[in-house]
Formats: sequence, C-alpha cells, structure tokens
Amino acid sequence: MLWIELLNSEWRDWKGDGHLTDKLAEAEWRLKFAAHLGWGALQEPSEAQVERLFRVRAGIQAMARALQQDGVLSTDAIECLNDWMAAGEFRRQLTKQEDRLILTEETVHKNWDSLNAAFADSFARFATEGDPARIKYCDNPNCLWVFLDETRNRTKRYCDDKLCGNLMKVRRFRAKNKREPHEQN
Repeated sequence: MLWIELLNSEWRDWKGDGHLTDKLAEAEWRLKFAAHLGWGALQEPSEAQVERLFRVRAGIQAMARALQQDGVLSTDAIECLNDWMAAGEFRRQLTKQEDRLILTEETVHKNWDSLNAAFADSFARFATEGDPARIKYCDNPNCLWVFLDETRNRTKRYCDDKLCGNLMKVRRFRAKNKREPHEQN
C-alpha cells in the first residue's frame, strides 16, 4: 500500500541503536522512490513540494495511529485527506477482458502533487475498506516500521519475522542467558 511505503521512508538502524535516517530528505532517494511507485522519472520537487511530502507523511502517521487506537478518523483528518486528494487528477476507464468488466484508474498528470494525492487516496481507501486493527508497528524498538497484520488471529509482531523477529529472539535469548549463567559441573 502506498501510504505504508511513505510512512516507512523513515529508516532506523533496526540492528543497532535505532538511529533514524529520513530517506525522504534525500533528493536522489525521492526520485528513485517515485520511480519505484510507478510515477516514472519525475523532476526534483520544489522546496514547497518537499515540505508537502513531509506534511502528508506526518499527517498520515498521526491518522494511522488514531485509526489503529480509536478505529475512527476525526473530522479534521478527513478534511485534510480530502484536501490532499483534491490535488490529484485521476481518470477511470472501463474495459472488457474476456467475459469480465474491469474498472481501471490512472493518474492524468504524474507529478509530486498527484503522488501526494495518491498517498492520501491509498490511506483513505484503507480507512474505508480496511481493518484498522490490522495496522501494526514492528515490536523491534529500533525498527518501528508500519505493516498490516494479515494473520488470521492478528498476532504478528514484527515487520519481517526473518529479520526483526529473529534479531529480537536472539536478543531475548542472550539477555536471559546473561541473567541466568549456566551452571558448570
């Protein structure tokens, strides 16, 4: 989901002390990020557009926390999402593939404002169609990435069980062994 990718543009040293690197602040990374999301080769955004990217990310972060905790969005949050979404122009087209009708949507003008609109649209769609209880933050205190818990019983704790999950398991094991030294015969 686009909104999760935006929130996870804050990278932390998940193996170490949790040092934060804000990838959104890096010009080269922003351009690669936009291309990765299917926006093609955009020009470097203006200072105002970069500031809007940061505002959209901060706003969606706060909204995701509120949605996770309360299950609802405030009127102010809804107005904010509507303002961000208004900056994007989308075209819908109905096509027929075999015996099925498919409704597609594409961005008319791919630029930084439409990308912000797409982030807001992605979150708004989740807020209306998704399950807020599935929004999770990685239990690794040095990571804190956002993910959707797709497990049946909603017990997933880590963004990636093989990375953060294994790391935290090793840390718990070592902490336990430090507290309880092995008895020698």
